[in-house]
Amino acid sequence: MTILHMRKQVEKENIAPEIQSEDMENVFYDQDDLNIEMDIFVVKNVWESLFKMLLFRLKYSVLLNIIPNQTQTASTYFMCIYNFEHDNDAVHFYTGLESFQKVQLVFNSLGESIKDMKYIYRKPPPYMTLLNQFFLCLIYLCQKKTHFELSRMFNVTLRDVRNNITVTWIKVMSLQWREINIWASKELVQFYAPTDFYKKFPLTRVIIDGTEIPINKPALPLAQQATFSQYKNKNTVKPVIGMTPGGLVSFITPTYGAVLVIVKLLIEVT
Repeated sequence: MTILHMRKQVEKENIAPEIQSEDMENVFYDQDDLNIEMDIFVVKNVWESLFKMLLFRLKYSVLLNIIPNQTQTASTYFMCIYNFEHDNDAVHFYTGLESFQKVQLVFNSLGESIKDMKYIYRKPPPYMTLLNQFFLCLIYLCQKKTHFELSRMFNVTLRDVRNNITVTWIKVMSLQWREINIWASKELVQFYAPTDFYKKFPLTRVIIDGTEIPINKPALPLAQQATFSQYKNKNTVKPVIGMTPGGLVSFITPTYGAVLVIVKLLIEVT
């Protein structure tokens, strides 16, 4: 029912709005004033009805754990890690880890210091718990999602994803995990080595190879010359990675601009 129809109904039934005045006899209404008062009376009644409807919808939404605004909690938001607690296929797809328990295991390996982690700009929203932030970074590294897509998936700003969460967590993970000794023992290498490989090369502990990681073109001409790769035809940095015969990464060198530096480093190590 529109306001105009309600107003006509009020005029038909001679329902006048309440007039709060000490001397009711001296109050005089012309036609325009009466129309305005009736409009206000109708609008107030319409608003009261709408408010009751909205209140009912809000209560109903809370009962269903669906809050129709952006103040969603982590438990109701789609990309919350706990929504995949019993969906190992989805966890494996997004993170590369086989189960929710393995995600927690890798997360716990970062230690208690992450609770006092200092972000580059500011703390993320409260519903972005530490485990959810870690989950976002795993998706970023495994699936190569864009910052814009991640901001929509986790309901955070683009700046939080691009300049705050991902950068902070990658630096923290690098600092924490580099303290772990990843060099595999001889017994471990031999146990996980493929049978055929172990028969032919029983003394092999590590297989090394170089790789190139593309970088932005440096501003300094000397740095451009040092990092330019003829093979990739772009500027890159070159680390050497070592793996056990079973496929476990057990050795990583710092990155260098020139291959000759890595060769010299390997000669010194061996």
